[in-house]
Amino acid sequence: YVFSGWYSDSEWTNAYDFSAAVNADITLYAKWTMTSWGQVGNAMDGQVTRQSSVVFDSKGTPYVAVLTWNQEVLVKKYVKEADEWQTVGDPTSLIQPWGEQISVTLALDSRDTPYVAYLGNIAQSPKLAVMRYNGGIWESVGSVNEMGSESSIAFDEEDTPYISYINDF
Repeated sequence: YVFSGWYSDSEWTNAYDFSAAVNADITLYAKWTMTSWGQVGNAMDGQVTRQSSVVFDSKGTPYVAVLTWNQEVLVKKYVKEADEWQTVGDPTSLIQPWGEQISVTLALDSRDTPYVAYLGNIAQSPKLAVMRYNGGIWESVGSVNEMGSESSIAFDEEDTPYISYINDF
Protein backbone atom coordinates (compact mmCIF):
# COMPACT_ATOMS: atom_id res chain seq x y z
CA TYR A 1 0.00 0.00 0.00
CA VAL A 2 1.02 3.57 -0.63
CA PHE A 3 -0.16 6.51 1.46
CA SER A 4 -2.29 8.74 -0.78
CA GLY A 5 -3.08 11.67 1.51
CA TRP A 6 -5.32 13.03 4.25
CA TYR A 7 -9.01 13.76 3.59
CA SER A 8 -11.73 15.50 5.56
CA ASP A 9 -14.39 12.95 4.51
CA SER A 10 -14.55 9.15 4.74
CA GLU A 11 -15.13 8.82 0.98
CA TRP A 12 -11.77 10.54 0.28
CA THR A 13 -13.25 13.19 -2.02
CA ASN A 14 -12.11 16.33 -0.15
CA ALA A 15 -8.34 16.51 0.33
CA TYR A 16 -7.55 18.21 3.61
CA ASP A 17 -6.12 21.72 3.34
CA PHE A 18 -3.34 21.94 5.94
CA SER A 19 -3.14 25.72 5.47
CA ALA A 20 -6.70 26.17 6.80
CA ALA A 21 -7.16 27.33 10.40
CA VAL A 22 -8.37 24.72 12.89
CA ASN A 23 -10.82 26.14 15.46
CA ALA A 24 -12.29 22.86 16.79
CA ASP A 25 -11.60 19.16 16.89
CA ILE A 26 -11.55 17.55 13.43
CA THR A 27 -11.40 14.04 12.06
CA LEU A 28 -9.06 13.24 9.20
CA TYR A 29 -9.16 10.11 7.03
CA ALA A 30 -6.01 8.51 5.66
CA LYS A 31 -6.27 7.13 2.15
CA TRP A 32 -4.15 4.10 1.25
CA THR A 33 -3.88 2.75 -2.27
CA MET A 34 -2.91 -0.83 -3.03
CA THR A 35 -0.07 -0.89 -5.54
CA SER A 36 0.33 -4.56 -6.48
CA TRP A 37 0.61 -8.07 -5.14
CA GLY A 38 4.03 -9.65 -4.90
CA GLN A 39 5.02 -13.28 -4.92
CA VAL A 40 6.93 -14.61 -1.92
CA GLY A 41 9.46 -17.31 -2.83
CA ASN A 42 8.96 -19.94 -5.48
CA ALA A 43 5.47 -20.98 -6.54
CA MET A 44 4.08 -24.21 -5.08
CA ASP A 45 1.15 -24.64 -7.46
CA GLY A 46 2.63 -27.82 -9.00
CA GLN A 47 2.22 -29.58 -5.64
CA VAL A 48 -0.99 -28.10 -4.30
CA THR A 49 -4.42 -29.55 -4.98
CA ARG A 50 -6.48 -27.97 -2.21
CA GLN A 51 -6.63 -24.68 -0.39
CA SER A 52 -3.75 -23.38 1.59
CA SER A 53 -3.82 -21.76 4.98
CA VAL A 54 -1.40 -18.90 5.67
CA VAL A 55 -0.21 -17.58 9.05
CA PHE A 56 2.67 -15.40 10.21
CA ASP A 57 4.87 -16.04 13.24
CA SER A 58 5.84 -13.36 15.75
CA LYS A 59 8.84 -12.37 13.58
CA GLY A 60 6.74 -11.98 10.42
CA THR A 61 7.76 -15.29 8.80
CA PRO A 62 4.93 -16.77 6.71
CA TYR A 63 3.88 -20.41 7.04
CA VAL A 64 1.50 -22.29 4.74
CA ALA A 65 -0.34 -25.62 5.03
CA VAL A 66 -1.56 -27.35 1.89
CA LEU A 67 -2.85 -30.67 0.58
CA THR A 68 -0.75 -32.07 -2.29
CA TRP A 69 -1.70 -34.15 -5.32
CA ASN A 70 -0.12 -37.11 -3.48
CA GLN A 71 -2.62 -36.57 -0.66
CA GLU A 72 -0.03 -35.37 1.81
CA VAL A 73 -0.44 -32.48 4.18
CA LEU A 74 2.57 -30.17 3.84
CA VAL A 75 3.50 -27.33 6.16
CA LYS A 76 6.12 -24.97 4.78
CA LYS A 77 7.74 -21.81 6.01
CA TYR A 78 9.36 -19.13 3.92
CA VAL A 79 13.09 -18.70 4.56
CA LYS A 80 13.91 -15.21 3.32
CA GLU A 81 17.70 -15.71 3.21
CA ALA A 82 17.30 -18.69 0.86
CA ASP A 83 14.28 -17.17 -0.93
CA GLU A 84 12.43 -20.48 -0.74
CA TRP A 85 9.66 -22.37 1.02
CA GLN A 86 11.08 -25.12 3.25
CA THR A 87 9.06 -28.06 4.55
CA VAL A 88 8.50 -28.05 8.32
CA GLY A 89 9.27 -31.52 9.66
CA ASP A 90 8.73 -34.82 7.91
CA PRO A 91 5.36 -34.81 6.14
CA THR A 92 5.13 -38.60 6.43
CA SER A 93 4.82 -38.21 10.21
CA LEU A 94 1.52 -36.39 9.71
CA ILE A 95 -1.66 -38.47 9.78
CA GLN A 96 -2.73 -39.42 6.24
CA PRO A 97 -5.62 -37.25 5.01
CA TRP A 98 -9.02 -38.83 4.35
CA GLY A 99 -9.45 -38.38 0.62
CA GLU A 100 -8.55 -35.52 -1.63
CA GLN A 101 -11.37 -33.07 -0.94
CA ILE A 102 -10.40 -31.87 2.52
CA SER A 103 -9.43 -28.51 3.89
CA VAL A 104 -6.29 -27.92 5.93
CA THR A 105 -6.04 -25.19 8.53
CA LEU A 106 -2.91 -23.89 10.22
CA ALA A 107 -2.34 -21.82 13.36
CA LEU A 108 0.60 -20.85 15.56
CA ASP A 109 0.45 -20.67 19.33
CA SER A 110 2.13 -17.84 21.29
CA ARG A 111 5.47 -19.67 21.10
CA ASP A 112 5.18 -19.91 17.28
CA THR A 113 4.55 -23.67 17.40
CA PRO A 114 2.66 -24.76 14.25
CA TYR A 115 -0.57 -26.75 14.56
CA VAL A 116 -2.63 -28.19 11.70
CA ALA A 117 -6.16 -29.55 11.67
CA TYR A 118 -7.76 -31.56 8.86
CA LEU A 119 -9.91 -34.61 8.17
CA GLY A 120 -7.50 -37.51 8.76
CA ASN A 121 -7.55 -41.27 8.29
CA ILE A 122 -7.43 -42.41 11.92
CA ALA A 123 -7.75 -46.17 12.50
CA GLN A 124 -9.33 -46.55 9.05
CA SER A 125 -11.97 -43.99 9.95
CA PRO A 126 -12.33 -40.33 8.96
CA LYS A 127 -11.87 -38.07 11.98
CA LEU A 128 -10.77 -34.51 12.46
CA ALA A 129 -7.01 -34.73 13.23
CA VAL A 130 -5.04 -32.10 15.14
CA MET A 131 -1.22 -32.21 14.89
CA ARG A 132 1.52 -30.10 16.49
CA TYR A 133 5.13 -29.64 15.37
CA ASN A 134 7.35 -30.46 18.34
CA GLY A 135 11.09 -30.01 17.87
CA GLY A 136 11.55 -31.90 14.64
CA ILE A 137 8.49 -34.17 14.52
CA TRP A 138 4.75 -33.86 14.07
CA GLU A 139 2.77 -35.33 16.96
CA SER A 140 -0.92 -35.90 17.45
CA VAL A 141 -2.62 -33.53 19.85
CA GLY A 142 -5.82 -35.52 19.54
CA SER A 143 -8.78 -35.96 17.29
CA VAL A 144 -12.45 -35.16 17.27
CA ASN A 145 -14.52 -38.36 17.23
CA GLU A 146 -16.60 -37.02 14.41
CA MET A 147 -16.07 -36.31 10.77
CA GLY A 148 -15.99 -32.70 9.76
CA SER A 149 -15.01 -30.46 6.91
CA GLU A 150 -13.87 -26.84 6.62
CA SER A 151 -12.02 -26.97 9.92
CA SER A 152 -10.46 -23.95 11.58
CA ILE A 153 -8.06 -23.80 14.52
CA ALA A 154 -7.32 -20.91 16.90
CA PHE A 155 -5.80 -20.35 20.35
CA ASP A 156 -6.91 -18.43 23.40
CA GLU A 157 -4.60 -16.38 25.64
CA GLU A 158 -3.52 -19.55 27.49
CA ASP A 159 -2.59 -21.37 24.24
CA THR A 160 -5.56 -23.71 24.47
CA PRO A 161 -6.41 -24.80 20.92
CA TYR A 162 -10.01 -24.56 19.72
CA ILE A 163 -11.36 -26.28 16.63
CA SER A 164 -14.43 -25.42 14.61
CA TYR A 165 -15.75 -27.52 11.74
CA ILE A 166 -18.84 -28.39 9.79
CA ASN A 167 -20.27 -31.80 10.77
CA ASP A 168 -21.65 -32.54 7.33
CA PHE A 169 -20.78 -36.18 6.67
